Amino acid sequence: MEGTLDQLRPGQRGIITGFDSSRELREQLQAYAIEEGTMVTCRYRSPDGKMTALGVHGRTLALPTDDLKQIHIQPLRPVGKTREEDWREVLDKLLVSRRRGIPTMLTLFFLILWLTISGANVPSQWLQSWFDRGHGWLSGYMPQNWLGDLLLDGVYATATRVLAVMLPPMAIFFSLFALLEQVGLLPRMAFLLDGKMRRCGGCGQQALTMCMGLGCNAVGTVGCSMITAPRRRWVALVTNTMIPCNGRLATLIVLCGIFCTDQWTALAVAGAVVLGVCGVLICTALLGRREETERFVMELPPLCRPWICRVLLRTFWEKTLPVAGQALLVAAPAGAILWLLEQGGVVDTLATVFDPLGQLLGLNGGILLAFFLSFPANELLIPMVTAICGGTSALTWQMAVCAVVLTVFHWPCSTTVLTVYRQTKSAKNTAAAVLLPTAVGFGLCSVLNLLLRLLWG
Repeated sequence: MEGTLDQLRPGQRGIITGFDSSRELREQLQAYAIEEGTMVTCRYRSPDGKMTALGVHGRTLALPTDDLKQIHIQPLRPVGKTREEDWREVLDKLLVSRRRGIPTMLTLFFLILWLTISGANVPSQWLQSWFDRGHGWLSGYMPQNWLGDLLLDGVYATATRVLAVMLPPMAIFFSLFALLEQVGLLPRMAFLLDGKMRRCGGCGQQALTMCMGLGCNAVGTVGCSMITAPRRRWVALVTNTMIPCNGRLATLIVLCGIFCTDQWTALAVAGAVVLGVCGVLICTALLGRREETERFVMELPPLCRPWICRVLLRTFWEKTLPVAGQALLVAAPAGAILWLLEQGGVVDTLATVFDPLGQLLGLNGGILLAFFLSFPANELLIPMVTAICGGTSALTWQMAVCAVVLTVFHWPCSTTVLTVYRQTKSAKNTAAAVLLPTAVGFGLCSVLNLLLRLLWG
């Protein structure tokens, strides 16, 4: 008895007999060789039932359930499954389950953060100790004048601080994130969040760009080009920087360690990331248009066992080293400029100028100045705070909490700003991507500072 594709239950299969769909949808289906006579299997549905994952030609494709009502099928009897298909189906059901899907994804993300934080402390201390020895060794060969101080205390000290703080957590996080990507979890996260994103005026593809933004906001911004609806693509562009990138994750780890013990730091960092996700959802709901419809087919790669050594080596050479090199290229001249400003007393003057606004945000002028000076690269924030304020020990726990919020919600780095402009070719859209997270961060910090003063004085 013929029916429509949306009537298949998970595990059932059928053969396509006809289409009532629009030309746009049929062209998208033909790109995946889906036509009359094609056998399809219903694998699972999203928690809200709005998306359905189909098995076609050995692939897993996710389509809106409403579109499946326009595809006619002839149901077939179920067949037995191989052992490999069984374990993949069990994992898929766990990852996209209505009750267990999101908690499982959050647990995996918390585990990644915990491994990053726990594994990065010792290598960071080891690197810094070796860099300090290098500073003492180089001081014997440098000229004893302002040029030697500029190269050692300005360029070398800033660049090595950035490398010691950033390289270990970045290497661990990038590697673990790449393993999850190869296993096939990121597209399933987008599939899982599609319904929630649509209720906010977004789509599951925006959730995928948010996951990409965890590695680098510039990469997440480029990924927004996969969204075909203009309004949704614009919203995804201007809100992607609210997701803390890898550079800001290293900063969050240091800041959360000021008011948390080591056991709770990972939970605090995860909470900061969730705060960023909530900010994206709220801004998407305010800026997006729910009435805008979009047809798309999202491919879900099969779950597979990762080639661990190959992934680790490729990630180190293709992601970790290039990003670290870029940060050093920015940190070295920034350190020289900061040293020159300190010698001329300009830093203290600027810190005094920014102090009223910093006090309003729960910070001080020096910390706020460090945020502005870290515009070239987010990894520079902690070294700038160290250089201007004398170290993170000068921060109270109230300042650290406000600094965490401002780290999540503030202007993107220079690389991301340039990427947004290249993607949009519009100064207005680029300004929106800078001003929106900044306005959210300033507003939240002002309210949070007021509450902390009322509760703790």
